[in-house]
Amino acid sequence: MTYRAWLPARALPGQRDALVRAFIERGVIEACRATIPGFVRGELLLSESDPDVACVTVEWADRQAFLDWQASPVRAAQGSAFAQWLQLAPVSELFRAVHVVG
Repeated sequence: MTYRAWLPARALPGQRDALVRAFIERGVIEACRATIPGFVRGELLLSESDPDVACVTVEWADRQAFLDWQASPVRAAQGSAFAQWLQLAPVSELFRAVHVVG
């Protein structure tokens, strides 16, 4: 069974590109992969309907891997790095796969 975390982020108006650039340059998903053995896959998504919204999704091997990332000092060190581009601090939500096709 896999788990997927969603972290939607609303940038300040017109600041999504700067947020995305900083996120990629900082290597947030790469750091996650290097830090947590249960990391499976990560993506940074851009909304097609809202120019100020991006979303990070990470697939985890199990719930504990997600909890380990939430408690990681690597993650904690990244949090404030993006505040200047965000309207609000994003909040992660974890989902468990119950039906998978393909």
